[in-house]
Amino acid sequence: MATITIPKNLIKNDDLVVIPRKEYEEFLEIKKEERGRVTEKDVLRWSREAQKLKKADKLPTLRSLKEFR
Repeated sequence: MATITIPKNLIKNDDLVVIPRKEYEEFLEIKKEERGRVTEKDVLRWSREAQKLKKADKLPTLRSLKEFR
């Protein structure tokens, strides 16, 4: 069995995770696929944010789609 030494400055706050490379690459592929997707959770969060802006009278009024871009 191989033994490795990990410097303490790399494992601050228990942030170090060790997984097999194949699983890591699969995880990256899944994240790439999800990056462009909009989930229901995203829409609900945006809706809450828009409601807060509307209440604070900070939500801009769009007069055309050109202003949106």
